[in-house]
Amino acid sequence: GSAYTEAYVYVFSSQEQKDTWVGIDPALEAVDVYAGAGFYESAPSSWGTQSATPMSIAMAAELTGDASLRERAEHFSNEIMREAASLKGPVNRKGQWTYDATGSYVQVMLSLYRLTGNGMYLSRARQLADMELEFLSQTPPEEPPEWWRMPFRNEFLKALLDLTEAVGEDELSSRCRAPQPTRPRLSEQAQ
Repeated sequence: GSAYTEAYVYVFSSQEQKDTWVGIDPALEAVDVYAGAGFYESAPSSWGTQSATPMSIAMAAELTGDASLRERAEHFSNEIMREAASLKGPVNRKGQWTYDATGSYVQVMLSLYRLTGNGMYLSRARQLADMELEFLSQTPPEEPPEWWRMPFRNEFLKALLDLTEAVGEDELSSRCRAPQPTRPRLSEQAQ
């Protein structure tokens, strides 16, 4: 390979290992400690906040009906929901927005729903969308820039539109519609 075709990622396996090496060479402070293979972190060996792998596998399973792809997508579905439950706000611990990841994970659930007909996946898609919309309605953090200014916002918005289509416009709009104030009818006001 060349500098353009290969990349190596260096991480320490533990904070203890990092501390030891930083004591030898302070420049190594910039090297991360392995964060694990999470779904909401952009880190080495992580699915990351912009990884399309789970969504690609789920969509391929939907298109081909391949059982091994479906099983892998179902596995991702369970792990995504487990990790999503631990989120506390619209950005991860590194200050990265999570909504782009959530948008692709909504697509994972929708592909599984269309493939299997299992309503659990539609419910999971709703849970993820509701969670992220709640996060995005909070006061935004100082950094990074506002979520709607980011180039990957369209994928999240598309996921919401696809979810609307799957749920049915009437059901979703009735859940989202603000209650209308009741006013007396003109005929009642005249009396």
